[in-house]
Amino acid sequence: MAILGFFVVFLLCMGLAKAVNAIRGRLTVNGAAIHLLLTLVFAVYMVVNAVRADLPPAAFGYALGYTLTPALLVGALAAFFFFRFRADKADQARVHRLREQRLRADADQAAQ
Repeated sequence: MAILGFFVVFLLCMGLAKAVNAIRGRLTVNGAAIHLLLTLVFAVYMVVNAVRADLPPAAFGYALGYTLTPALLVGALAAFFFFRFRADKADQARVHRLREQRLRADADQAAQ
């Protein structure tokens, strides 16, 4: 059931980023990066709580595995989209540069 919660948070982050990017008209916000940051904060919080609980080693490992596994599974999906966003943003920048070069070349040709 916890994996569903992480997946819903992931979808909210991606949806928010998609809305911001649509409004801006370019790739600006990486929703997967936001989710990975939230997952990192959650993981640190859970590790600190497990350490403070002063559990025996077997119970400590079980507690960490039980709480962090859903976060890591959805985090793997978020990592895929994080790197995909970076690649798409690099492609967008390359296309923008090529369009500017073509416009400059056309303007130079028209001036001659």
